[in-house]
Amino acid sequence: YRFYLLPPSEEDRMSFEGHLAYYHDVFKAIREVFSEEEADVILKMHPGEKMMYDSYKTLGVKMYHDESRTDELVSLSDLYIADPASNVNNMVLASGTPAIFINFSKPRFLNNLMEYFHIKYIATDKKEFIKKLLQFKQGTLERQYDNSHISLKSVDNVVKLINS
Repeated sequence: YRFYLLPPSEEDRMSFEGHLAYYHDVFKAIREVFSEEEADVILKMHPGEKMMYDSYKTLGVKMYHDESRTDELVSLSDLYIADPASNVNNMVLASGTPAIFINFSKPRFLNNLMEYFHIKYIATDKKEFIKKLLQFKQGTLERQYDNSHISLKSVDNVVKLINS
């Protein structure tokens, strides 16, 4: 969610600097739980954005833009972290990749989208986020979304149909 561009009201809009600081805090929280040796942190930039996140490199964040495919990054990830307003959340549902959804911003209307992506829980502050990261690290993170309505064996079902 690009806080500096998309919010419908001026009161919900962040400055460009505030937007950068918001995600810097997210990456800093990740690094409190996972060192650079323990985990690669990847930021997939929105196709409409220009490279503006160089400051995150100090936290060991690797950035990808048009040279990478979002679905491939999601499938290769051990953990997906995003806000509830991303269409990429549909890919996560289909992939089964563990996820943590966050919204530390003032606009809480983003949390209303959780029902459309079948999200069960959104961490709304750094303390909750770190708790979820620790659960993931310990192997105790419960699924943060419901993908029971998605067939994860569609290829098998097609082959079965062809062979019948």
